[in-house]
Amino acid sequence: MKKGLKLLLTAIIITIGISLSACKELMENEEPDEVIAMTDEQRDLLIEMSFDEEGVKEGKLSEWQIEVLRQFDSAKEYLERKYPSHTFKIIRGESNDIFHDFTEFIFIADDDDEWYDMRIDIEKKDSGDVYAITDNYSGVLLKEKYEEELLKVLQKECKQCVAVHVDMSSMDGEEVNETFDVNRIIDEGFEVTHHTTIFINGQDEADPLALVKQVKDLIKEKRIYGSYIVYVLTGVPKNCVKGNDFFNYVSDEENDSIIIEEDFQQFNHEEDE
Repeated sequence: MKKGLKLLLTAIIITIGISLSACKELMENEEPDEVIAMTDEQRDLLIEMSFDEEGVKEGKLSEWQIEVLRQFDSAKEYLERKYPSHTFKIIRGESNDIFHDFTEFIFIADDDDEWYDMRIDIEKKDSGDVYAITDNYSGVLLKEKYEEELLKVLQKECKQCVAVHVDMSSMDGEEVNETFDVNRIIDEGFEVTHHTTIFINGQDEADPLALVKQVKDLIKEKRIYGSYIVYVLTGVPKNCVKGNDFFNYVSDEENDSIIIEEDFQQFNHEEDE
């Protein structure tokens, strides 16, 4: 019994020794050869993403941290090309690793407190990594114009439509930039992920369901892809002018002015079904 216990302890000690040796070798292999110069924004980002705050402050970076800086540079160049009228700061991130082949950054725009998402998909090639970058800031810039243009189109078919509220959270690439024409979504079937709420004045309407059908048929006919909720209301609420006003109004749990609430979806892949 004592001999067996002794052999077990010896095996454990050897295993620990091998593990410590491997860890030491890994740390020595990652010992930086040079000090990397960084901007304050880069340094703050790496400190937020790393455990070795002192090493980052001294510019002694491991290979994965240097790779994050490469991705950071590509991300900032991407944002500057896509939104030249705005300024950005990347404040948080999660780098690619053995579990996923993409990096995620969180950034703010124009010193605002709102956070936006960016994703960098990484394709490994012999010539080097290739980045495919998407973000969701474009929805903020396009929201108001899209609401305005969509309402015009809806009112041509259903004059009782009074407002549109759009939540655009799509992760899109460089094509959907600050000068993107939102009419491409309405007239050309360009697919941008969005959730749209449409408000109809159903006051004195004998067949409010017919109004909902008019709206749904138009959206399907024009292939305006997205997910939708249509509200038919008993009238136009006081102080409701913009889509946000109506959206907040129907969100009130005590609201009793909703005649009809109907949701539906219109996506490209559904056309073949």
